[in-house]
Amino acid sequence: MANYRMIMLVALFAFHSGQGLSMDYSMTKRLAEDRECRSCNLAAGNLAGVQFVNFDLSNANLANAHLEGSNLNNSNLTGVNLQGAHLFSASMTGCNLEGANLSGVDLQGADLSGSYLPGANLSGSDLSNADFTGATLRDANLSNAILKGTLLKEADLSGANLSGANLTDADLAKANLSPATLLGATLTRTNLSDTNLVKANFEEANLFHANLTGAIVTNGRYIIPELRAAKLCYSILPNVRRSFRDCWTMDAH
Repeated sequence: MANYRMIMLVALFAFHSGQGLSMDYSMTKRLAEDRECRSCNLAAGNLAGVQFVNFDLSNANLANAHLEGSNLNNSNLTGVNLQGAHLFSASMTGCNLEGANLSGVDLQGADLSGSYLPGANLSGSDLSNADFTGATLRDANLSNAILKGTLLKEADLSGANLSGANLTDADLAKANLSPATLLGATLTRTNLSDTNLVKANFEEANLFHANLTGAIVTNGRYIIPELRAAKLCYSILPNVRRSFRDCWTMDAH
């Protein structure tokens, strides 16, 4: 029965996706029986709500595919191309997305907790209200990404590029940002409590009302090197003192 449902799903997918799909009988058989479709071309296809749990889709082409509400938990997505894909409210917990291309992806409300994304490209993606709790994003590219209200608690963001990213109301408690680049990033009301910020670059970043209580910083100094060039109006510093630096420039806007 499970195989039959998968074959019917693939048939419907082929019907709806038209020229964006290159699929033959052997590919259908692999999806239904082997739970793998490595290097498959599934670009621009309609896969909304699909159940691809524990699948091997490594190096597959899913660019611009519709995967809203899909379940990809614990799947192998290494090197997959998801550029411009629609993954609103998708479940991707425990996925391996090493080196994957997720640039320009809609991942609003998606669950990627515990997922593995070292070196992944998420530049310009909308990750608002997504859950990356405990995820590995080491050396990932998150430049200009939208991370409003995103959960990044205990995530590994060492070496990640978050330049120009919008992290308003995001929760990065106990995350590792040593060293990460947040050049010009927006961190309004962001929770950075107990976060490792050693050698992180916050140049021109906006930390208006951010919470840095207990954050790990170089030598624990009041104006620490990591935050020297950041805008700190009303932010709570690692030593639990509130900063009023830069407030006159913030209030002017």
